[in-house]
Amino acid sequence: MQSKTIYSHRRKLKVLPTLFVVWVGFSLFACTNNLIKNFPLADQGLLNHAKKTDHQATLSTLDRGRQLYLTKCSSCHRAYPIGKYSTSQWQEILHEMSMNAKFNLQQEKDVTLYVLSLRQLLAQAATVR
Repeated sequence: MQSKTIYSHRRKLKVLPTLFVVWVGFSLFACTNNLIKNFPLADQGLLNHAKKTDHQATLSTLDRGRQLYLTKCSSCHRAYPIGKYSTSQWQEILHEMSMNAKFNLQQEKDVTLYVLSLRQLLAQAATVR
């Protein structure tokens, strides 16, 4: 009787890691979807907004800015939604935070271009609705 109980406990212990792996997989999938939704990859629409500010903007410039925002900025605090602050607030925040993060001038320009272009795109989308 006791050996049957031990077998049952061993079986349960084998199932727990599998359930944990499945849970982690679903969690990562949900996080990835939120990142893409809240901080979209650079596309032509975003590039069009970026070119209003910087005629030399490229998709790779915007991608570098996004990557900096999601990795370097969020290494100290969460990545704030772009719509949370106005354009002028973002300009101040990004300048100050770029110094704190020890960004070089190009990195500051890239992250600022991404955030401000996305901010403009979001504002435009909100007025269209």
